[in-house]
Amino acid sequence: MSFRLKTVIGIALIEIVLLAVLVVSGLGYLRSSNEARLIEQARTSSKLLATMTTDAVVALDLATITELVTQAIDNPGISYARVRHAEGDVLASAGDAMILKRPFVADQTIADAEIDNIYDVSSPIVIGSTVFGTVELGLSTTQLHETLAEAGEWMLGIAAAEILLVAAFGSMLGGFLTRQLSRLQDAAARVAAGDFGYTMELRGQDELADTAHSFNTMSTALLAYRNRAEDVLRETDNRRVQAEDRLYAALQNIPQAVTIINGVDQVIHINRACREMYELDAIPEGMSIPLDRMVFEQVHNVGLMPSVDVSLKSRTVSEEDRIRIQLEQMAGLEEQAQWEFQLFDQRIILNHMCRLPDGGRVIVSTDVSELHRKAEDRRREEFTELGKQRLESLGTLAGGIAHELNTPIQFVDSNLGFIKDAANRLSSYAKELEDELIKNKRQAVIAPLNERYDVDFLREEMPDALEQTEDGLKRITDIVKAIKIYSHPGQSNAQLTNLNEVIRNAVTVTTNQWRYVAELKTEIDDTIAPLVVNSGELGQVLVNLIINAADAIKERRDQGDPQDGLITITACQDENSVYMVVTDNGTGMPEEVRKRIFDPFYTTKEIGKGTGQGLSISRAIICKNHSGNLAVDSKPGEGTRFVIQLPRDATIAASASAG
Repeated sequence: MSFRLKTVIGIALIEIVLLAVLVVSGLGYLRSSNEARLIEQARTSSKLLATMTTDAVVALDLATITELVTQAIDNPGISYARVRHAEGDVLASAGDAMILKRPFVADQTIADAEIDNIYDVSSPIVIGSTVFGTVELGLSTTQLHETLAEAGEWMLGIAAAEILLVAAFGSMLGGFLTRQLSRLQDAAARVAAGDFGYTMELRGQDELADTAHSFNTMSTALLAYRNRAEDVLRETDNRRVQAEDRLYAALQNIPQAVTIINGVDQVIHINRACREMYELDAIPEGMSIPLDRMVFEQVHNVGLMPSVDVSLKSRTVSEEDRIRIQLEQMAGLEEQAQWEFQLFDQRIILNHMCRLPDGGRVIVSTDVSELHRKAEDRRREEFTELGKQRLESLGTLAGGIAHELNTPIQFVDSNLGFIKDAANRLSSYAKELEDELIKNKRQAVIAPLNERYDVDFLREEMPDALEQTEDGLKRITDIVKAIKIYSHPGQSNAQLTNLNEVIRNAVTVTTNQWRYVAELKTEIDDTIAPLVVNSGELGQVLVNLIINAADAIKERRDQGDPQDGLITITACQDENSVYMVVTDNGTGMPEEVRKRIFDPFYTTKEIGKGTGQGLSISRAIICKNHSGNLAVDSKPGEGTRFVIQLPRDATIAASASAG
């Protein structure tokens, strides 16, 4: 709504209010004065008629009364007239017959006559203090209402005319007053559209002229400010472009992969190293893409292995949960954090992340695969060397013990042979002596001696005891021989070795580990030709596998499974390789354990019962020292199977390297 229209409407409203007050007050005054005059006329007419008919009523001159009543209703506005005797009888009446038939009720105000538009009034006919009758008179209020209606229409007409005149003059005044404002409005619109510095013509000396002057000053100041702002913005843009160019060049040329992510998890920039690291050349330069699509769908072309933390202890993550877990990890990271993950191509990526003020993130990724490989090689060498040192120490100790046991075993064996021969000779002597005494009928001497020394029992049990002692001594001799062969320090180098003999020695050495929890069976192909291997290291691997199998069976029995334990060692061959398989029916291993059993220091045994190095060293011995392979297959509740594969053409290299 324009200012001009507001001015016209405001003046019109003021005029309407004032005219309304004037019309209402004027009509009120006109109504009250006319009603008072009508009431006064009615009372005066009734009193006058009562005075004129007094003598006639006293004299009961009905003709005079009737004449006076008839003359009374001839007056304008009188609808009926009636004279009653003091006793209530009607002496004379004239006027509207329908009105005369109704009961007479005197009205006090004009409002009481609204029903029939007749104002009813009465006056007594009195002489002295004696009432001889009553005059009843009715005046019509129709003329009064018509007069008031005509006056209202006339006054409303005048008011409407005045309002139209006020609107016309108000419009003219508003146009005059708003002409300067319109010019000021047009000038403000031009400045708002960007025409800084525009000035308008000044007219007059009033407040609007002062406002126009202030506007011109403001417009000129805005022009100067815009010019300065454009200069500063131009210089700032130049500096920003230069800084962005330097930053972009730096990001593109640093060897680390840089990923910049905005607050809604969209990748807004990746540098050249990131494209090369994750093979992301298909993504257009400058294209914003969702984080999960860049880091997971695109990187999945290379493949994500389960996440590992910075201490190199990997966590197994299923294929379907890998993306979800990685997203949750990134969402839960603090302001600054670092983590690692491994790709399917064995590369290990170290990530450093920091959050931006707008909620975004900057991730710097470094390929640390070479560092991990060198560290892992160094650890394996240390573990292997440690294992060798322990094995050599154990071999030296075992060889010394075996050597010390060998001497007493030899003279015990020699003495046992002598005792066996002496026992046989004494038994023959006693038999011949007994036969001689019987021949000479000296049974009375033999019977008490036989009973006293229980000769029959000794003669029956002594050969068996000597046989069992000889068998036990042979077993001790075999164990000592196995220990000497298994742990002799002179066998640290690769040499032509009978693998079946290595298996038998490992079984003998570990007898005390498995004999009380399981039955051990061997299925050996005697046609396997000797191979050039390190018999000590290979024996160490078999001992580790047998001990682990016995522990797994014992664990299953401790859990209440009554199934008999069974360990099976199989040796077989094909054209290119020789295989040794160790199978048990122990507890088996879940997937997450099976994937980590060859990790250094990883163990599922209680603290103090395992170091986590046995299988790690065993794998290094088979894979690195003998160019073979050590594989495992296991299912929870079904047992475990380890397969040692030794290539025939790789053992020569093992011999050369060992030498």
